[in-house]
Amino acid sequence: MPAPQGKMMGQTIKMLALAEAMQIPKDYAGDDTFEHNSDFPEYQPGVPKGTNIFIPPGVDKITVDACNDVSDIVIEFIDALAGGVCTAWLNWQSAAMISGMVINGPAGMVPPGTLSSPVMMNTAMILATVVPGQGANFMPMAKAVATGIETAWSAWEKGFTIQLQYPPFASVPAPTAPPTPNIPMPVITGSSIGDPMMKKAALSGLMLANLSGVTPDDLTQLIFDTFADGFCMMFDIWKASTMVSNVMGTGPVPSFAPPFSPVGPVVGGTNIPSPGIFI
Repeated sequence: MPAPQGKMMGQTIKMLALAEAMQIPKDYAGDDTFEHNSDFPEYQPGVPKGTNIFIPPGVDKITVDACNDVSDIVIEFIDALAGGVCTAWLNWQSAAMISGMVINGPAGMVPPGTLSSPVMMNTAMILATVVPGQGANFMPMAKAVATGIETAWSAWEKGFTIQLQYPPFASVPAPTAPPTPNIPMPVITGSSIGDPMMKKAALSGLMLANLSGVTPDDLTQLIFDTFADGFCMMFDIWKASTMVSNVMGTGPVPSFAPPFSPVGPVVGGTNIPSPGIFI
């Protein structure tokens, strides 16, 4: 399965935010000293936008308008950053490869540290296609989200391990096994010491820890929580539906000695590194 699309991830995150039914802080509407005076137009009833992902703390126009504005800003943030994350993810996946696995008989072990990609899933790559949006907090928060994802992704990538299968390598009628693809295996059958960092609470905490120049509030925490939750949901779906495939294995057959031993298992084999292993 290819990396998720930005629109899908963005929509998931916005739905998660909407489900929280969070009111924007009342002070976001500015000075409400005269809110008791209905003669002022700004204190007449307002009309919330149908696209809002937050709830206004009142019905007066000044409060509803503030909620509309905040929702628009956060929606723009989510859509832009989700697009950047998914573009970087796709580029990482297209170039990812395994180098240094160990094959003995039909079993090929991919130890930690052998999965990598020359196109890294890092902050710079995530933000490369992100156009700064409204508000002074846009880029500091975008960088915090991207850096949190970079940290978690790097831990998962470096710790990833999986056992692949090469049935023909149990009995090879040659001194060296020819390059052979593995039996496709779901990514989820592997594991990583970085798996716990790809969970909502841990990832949201990483985002918050990387936030600088902005004083976080409840709205900030909600954005980090829902973005982390949406990203982790997409990651879990990707792991379950993406196969590790086309990892070309080869290796020597030391016991091959015809006519007395016309076949034998691969011993101390490895793989030929090449991209295109996630399908």
